[in-house]
Amino acid sequence: AETGSGASALVTATGSIAATQLLSSGGNFAVNTDKFTANATTGNIVVAGNVESSGTGNNLFTGNVGIGSSPVGNPATKFLAVGTAGSVAGGIQLWAANTQTHFLQFGDVASGTGYYKGAISYNHAGETLSLLQNAVTALSFTGSQAATFTGNVGIGLSADSDTALKIKANGNTYSTGNIILEDADSTTKSG
Repeated sequence: AETGSGASALVTATGSIAATQLLSSGGNFAVNTDKFTANATTGNIVVAGNVESSGTGNNLFTGNVGIGSSPVGNPATKFLAVGTAGSVAGGIQLWAANTQTHFLQFGDVASGTGYYKGAISYNHAGETLSLLQNAVTALSFTGSQAATFTGNVGIGLSADSDTALKIKANGNTYSTGNIILEDADSTTKSG
């Protein structure tokens, strides 16, 4: 394999990369021992700085991925952890054009609707947030915060197939289960 010029002891006897400096023929790529280490025994690669993948191919991580710290958590067998437990807040930012839609998908089969049996989507053109269940939109919120439920709704109990809205009070008194209707001037009616 080509190592370029300026390399000193690129590979040690144990197979670890221990280059003090590696320069490509164009002089644009440098690796220093305090910035890049690779351990042949553990298979770990540590980079002190930014990592950029500018190719068009896929990047595969067979283990868990941690951003900001080692991957800590137990959401699944393979997971992505962002932030540091107890000290640094994590976040994920998705960008799109104002005509596009984002998806966070939960799949169980790599075909058909199996890719998105459950999903959260955000449509920027209509400013609509939707929740999908069993590959169907179950709940959506428009830009004016109007909520649409695809199925029936139960509050305080499970919904059933023949009633659009069921409400059950907590406790034994009728007043705790009232429905309160309030108009724009705060006039209320209850029932």
